[in-house]
Amino acid sequence: MDFKLGERVKGVMSMSLNSLGILLAGGASRRFGKPKAFIKWRERYFYEYAYKALESVADDLVISTRQEYAEAFPVQTKIVLDDKRYDGQGPLAAIYSAMSSYEAEYYIILPCDMPFVTTEMLKKLYDIHLNNTKDMTLVEVGKHFQPLMSVWSKETKPLIQAQLEAGAFAMKELYNKLKFSYVPSDVLTTNKHCLENINTLSQWEETLKWYKY
Repeated sequence: MDFKLGERVKGVMSMSLNSLGILLAGGASRRFGKPKAFIKWRERYFYEYAYKALESVADDLVISTRQEYAEAFPVQTKIVLDDKRYDGQGPLAAIYSAMSSYEAEYYIILPCDMPFVTTEMLKKLYDIHLNNTKDMTLVEVGKHFQPLMSVWSKETKPLIQAQLEAGAFAMKELYNKLKFSYVPSDVLTTNKHCLENINTLSQWEETLKWYKY
């Protein structure tokens, strides 16, 4: 990915946007053994694939990460750190922190450990969300939901904050409080494995056996 030199922006409020991409890259990656954002494949880091997929769909893009990773990203990327009240409390805290830093009508979420997701997949997901009246649209993979590849409307922010204030940090805790819809994986791609998180080194090694693109 080609980047120009510039000054890093950390959680600075921008003008209100129609859509903001939030790249989640702050996980501890304990099961993988090292930060997944910086795993290299075909001369690019994992996070760069997610960045590329998001940047052609969203009006603007931020990387949500932790302090110790922040300086490892190119200097002109917009970085958001967790709100200190919810620091290190998982993806829900990361999403809320980005929402609080950048106003938008819609937030398009993608984690760094889904390097096979393409712009075309995200565009389909975003268009589906725009055509419904739900708070959130996520992906169904097999028999489970993939909430970290999703689109959220701005109205979800107070609900997320209330959830965090209650100390309930699991994403699924929100489902019964939101009006959400889901998109079956085969609507986005013929290979549902593209929509799974890479959680361990052994899983990544197995994934490369079936990946044919």
